[in-house]
Order: sequence, then C-alpha cells, then structure tokens
Amino acid sequence: MIGRFAQSTAGRDEGRVFVIVGTPNENFVLLCDGELRRLEKPKRKKLKHIKLLANDPVEIPETNKKLTELINNISQS
Repeated sequence: MIGRFAQSTAGRDEGRVFVIVGTPNENFVLLCDGELRRLEKPKRKKLKHIKLLANDPVEIPETNKKLTELINNISQS
C-alpha cells in the first residue's frame, strides 16, 4: 500500500491527493503531499476516510518538492 496515491474523502483536506508513506496499523495510513503535509510530519488518517486512486505504487521521493511535482503530474493526467 505504501507508494499508492489516495484522495481524502473527509476532513479539512477533503479532495486533496496524497501519497501513502506508511501504515502504522491496519486502520490508519500516513499521508504526505509535500505542501500541506510534509515528509517530516505526515498526516495520520483512517482508511475509511480515503479513496485509493487507480495508480501503480511509486517510489517515495526524498524531498517535498519532488513529491509535490509527482502529485501535480498525476493530478493533471
């Protein structure tokens, strides 16, 4: 599941696209987008509050700038 793209379906960030960077347990995931939620402090969100997008997993970039560019490229296509 790590490296998949997900869209938030609830909360203040509803509609934003994130990359899953971790899974602390079976009910939660850790999300980053490089802007609002940076790699240093990922967002913990319940699985029922996200929608997985139909993309293959990607390698997680090392920097927030590269992560933002990756998400922008996916969102435009």
